[in-house]
Formats: sequence, C-alpha cells, structure tokens
Amino acid sequence: PTLNKANGLYYGLAFAPDGTLYAAQGAADRIVVAKIDGDGKLTIQRRFDTHKGDFPSGLALDGRGLLYVVNNDPDTPHLDKPTPASVAIFEPGAGKEVGRFVFESDLPGSNFPLAAAVLADGSKLYVASERDGAVYVLDGSKPEALKQVAKVETGSHPVALCLDEPRQRLFV
Repeated sequence: PTLNKANGLYYGLAFAPDGTLYAAQGAADRIVVAKIDGDGKLTIQRRFDTHKGDFPSGLALDGRGLLYVVNNDPDTPHLDKPTPASVAIFEPGAGKEVGRFVFESDLPGSNFPLAAAVLADGSKLYVASERDGAVYVLDGSKPEALKQVAKVETGSHPVALCLDEPRQRLFV
C-alpha cells in the first residue's frame, strides 16, 4: 500500500521488539502497522481503525504486546457529537480494542492528551495532558478496566514522555 495526503497526522510512534512500527494516523482515525527491514526500508503491512473521531496521537507498547493509544480528540466538526479524549488498549495483531478509559472533565473540550508511556507489565500507564499541565497515571493491570489512580501536576504543556531503560523513572 502507498501513502497519500489523506493519511492524517503522524504524531505517535511505537516500536515492538520484532521491529514492527506502529504509527498513529490522527485525523484518519487509524493505526498503521509497518515493518522496517535490515536496510531501513519501511513497508506498510496493514492498518486498523480506531473509533470515529478518536484522533489517535500518542502510542506506547507494554511487554505483553498491548498497544496503548492516546486519543486526542481535537475539535471534530465532522461529527454530530465529538468524542471525549480517551486511551484505548489494542491487541495490535488483531487490531482489536480490549479496553478504554475516557477522561472526564468539568472544562469544555479535550484535555489534549498527546503522549503515553507504560510499564512493561502494563500495571501503570502515564498520559501527558497538554491542557491540564499534568500527567495522569492509570492502572492498566486489567486492560478491560483501566482506571485513574493519580494526577501529577507538571506545569505548562507536557507533550512528551519517556521511561528510562529499567522503566523506573519517567521523564516529562
């Protein structure tokens, strides 16, 4: 398959240990699955859809092979009722959603979650919220029942997250 101008915004990227690359296609409400060969050539294998209006942005993979997709939900005039910002967990081999957490807020509009980082066992998922100046900590030990366990104030506009190699320290 070839790429075209309607592919959406590529914001989030996540690599699996086998070299599979997952890329968020924001406005297209899709995730691209690609392979990179030994010469660095990128080949698209397939795509799978997220919910209409999700606008997937940040991506992260845990050690179980689950893909965490942060759904940014920008202003979506093409929808009758815009979807709230969320995090969806996918079994990426099947492109099947296995869990979802929806961000609730008293403020209008999306909290603009842009980035995600997850512990290897999936027990904690960190989501950076640009609007809220915070990192939300979600319990992902049960992918079908994500729940928020903490909110860490970070200051203005956190847009990227990175865990160190042993996944013990989070950089915002």
